[in-house]
Amino acid sequence: MADKRLIRSLFKLSGLLIGASALIFLLVAAVRIRRDKVCTDVSIKFKGGSVGRYVESADIAAQMWPGGIPSLKNRPLGSLDLSLMEQRIEQDPWVRNAELFIDANDKLQVIVEEQEPVARVFTREGISFYIDSALRRIPLNRRFTPNLPVFTGLPVSASEHRGSDSAWMSQVLAIVSAMRTDSLWLAQMEECAYEPPLGFVMYPMAGEHRIIFGDATSANDKFRNLFVFYAKVLAREGWNSYKTIDLRFDRQVVAIPAIPNIITRKTPDSIHADAGGTSTTAPVLSATRLSTSSQVKPSVNPSTKTNSRTPRLVMPTRQRSP
Repeated sequence: MADKRLIRSLFKLSGLLIGASALIFLLVAAVRIRRDKVCTDVSIKFKGGSVGRYVESADIAAQMWPGGIPSLKNRPLGSLDLSLMEQRIEQDPWVRNAELFIDANDKLQVIVEEQEPVARVFTREGISFYIDSALRRIPLNRRFTPNLPVFTGLPVSASEHRGSDSAWMSQVLAIVSAMRTDSLWLAQMEECAYEPPLGFVMYPMAGEHRIIFGDATSANDKFRNLFVFYAKVLAREGWNSYKTIDLRFDRQVVAIPAIPNIITRKTPDSIHADAGGTSTTAPVLSATRLSTSSQVKPSVNPSTKTNSRTPRLVMPTRQRSP
């Protein structure tokens, strides 16, 4: 009885060994057949679009293999090191990621993801570059110039990296992130210059005023206060009626008139906002003399009914000359 069990066990083991050997043989044969096949064609696609803005398909092909696409066609698949080719493509500073694979038709598929800059930066020495959302520096591109917020006069090194540079780039990114919440600011802000001791100072496309932004602290609140000031004051008084708008103070906008010692009619002395920043109807006050500065203080006013509608802001058609 024990002999029969042993024989059955031997047969099962032999069957398993034979099956494993056959599987290994088939795999090796498949690999050999695969290695003997040739690359029928090359397809280069860009993630998010069919045509790259910053890099061309010919550049990608030349980076991953000498001679480009013509030299890749009819080349044995076994001679293609896809991992090495990916690394070569990603050496381009405008390429964020590259993925290569061979499809069922023996065609080399190349998927390229381009960099997405969020701001253009100028150092104090005039050196210019882009940064992305991860604070990586990207050189200027010869093919395409994106329309991005421009920051000038930054005290950063021309080449990477000093320890203090990351702090400055983080402030730039925080301001850009706040600007991107509303397309109005992306279209309105022509330049954001670093001007110590004021900090960041913005120069808008519409109007002859400057906006003292300070540092990136509470950037969203500062833009919300600026919108309320635009909607409630500049829309009424005129877009060139103030030369400086200061946003550095908590829950307060300090504005200096373009012409001092003027008397305006029905100038709102304060603009109220609810806790979420939504503007409310401001009380109409008597004539106020603007000698050196006029203050607009968004604050909570329980006695005023909240207007859920955002004030309609009509920008002037004339733009700031370059």
